[in-house]
Parts: sequence; C-alpha cells; structure tokens
Amino acid sequence: MIDTTIDESLAATYGRLYTWFVVNDSRGLAPNGCHVATDAEWTTLQNYLIANGYNYDKTTTGNKTAQSLASNSGWSTGWNTTTPTGSPANELALNNSSGLSFYPTAGRLNDGYFSIGLQSAFWTSTESDTYALWVALNNTDTMLLFHQITSKSVGFGVRCVMN
Repeated sequence: MIDTTIDESLAATYGRLYTWFVVNDSRGLAPNGCHVATDAEWTTLQNYLIANGYNYDKTTTGNKTAQSLASNSGWSTGWNTTTPTGSPANELALNNSSGLSFYPTAGRLNDGYFSIGLQSAFWTSTESDTYALWVALNNTDTMLLFHQITSKSVGFGVRCVMN
C-alpha cells in the first residue's frame, strides 16, 4: 500500500510530490493552458541551454547545465566531502543563471521521502512500457539527467509548460 499522507512541513518547503498516475490523470494536474512537460520538451530545454552557453564552463557542447538550473539555496553536499565544479552543491552563488531555480525537492517512495537536499526530480508525461520517464538534477552531477525510468508509484515533482 502506498502511504498517501502528506507531511505539510515538507510540502511547504519542497512542494508537492505526485505519482505518475496523477500526472497522467484525465482531470489534469496542470493549470489551464499548460501541461506537464514531455521527455522531448525537457530535451528541447537542455539543447537550448547548451546552445546558448548555460553550461557551467560557458561552452556550447556537452550536457553541463545542472548548475544553471539549480536554485541558489537548499542544496546539500550530503555524504560527499567534495563536489565537482559545476554541480548544484558546489558553489550555490553560481547556481541559477537560467532563472529556472530548481530546488532540491527530493522524492517519495512507498516508505517515505528520500534525497532531501540532494536531488531535484520531476516527472515527464512520457510513458515507457509499464514505467514512466523522469528527469533530475543531483547535488554532485554537472548534467541534467534524462530518460530515467521508474515505477509510476514513486513521488516526484512536476514542471509545467505553456501549451
């Protein structure tokens, strides 16, 4: 059974976490005129950021945009004693050059929350067989992680885009 209780103190800081079934519900999670981003739309965002110099080293090749997407606060080094240059937890003041400000929202399994302060994970509206795709920023990675698959019962945040 999935724990559907909400810890309001966590929700106030980290936002709501949804299962993929909510993302795909015909009643719609997104506000009018918007939809939950697809895997292809996340790829388009990533390509735009790379082409326009949002990599941490200002290059226009390779996937090194995590720091440009991450918020300037909330990121923890966790158990790592060092963090790579260009990762969200490395130098918080250098984060968020894109203005998207992804806060480390973590996720929720059937038995509770995980990765608080270490990861920003979002569902896409894209299915992959019996699984669904999600994207993530991790505290010590320099890239936006794409095409991740997991059980649809995991709880992640969502990002909506205009229709």
